Amino acid sequence: MSWIPKPDAYGVMNNNFQKARDKMVDTQLVTRGIYDPRVLAAMRKVPRHLFVSEALQSQAYADHPLPIGDKQTISQPYSRGAHDRGAPTQGA
Repeated sequence: MSWIPKPDAYGVMNNNFQKARDKMVDTQLVTRGIYDPRVLAAMRKVPRHLFVSEALQSQAYADHPLPIGDKQTISQPYSRGAHDRGAPTQGA
């Protein structure tokens, strides 16, 4: 299954990608009114760069959707966060 994300060569997340996730949350989600700590925590944790081709990994945290194969895309981060903030959560 080619869509399953794979860890980098060392089996860990690259610190630069974590910085990109943090910046994405701060500039694309919080500034647009997404404040649910569960959504923000999830968006800071999900390694979007592992869901796209290596050629697109540098764009994984940009403010637009990206192709992931089979005519599918990974959603724009804000769209995903806005969708999730309205989702019912267990224990809420």
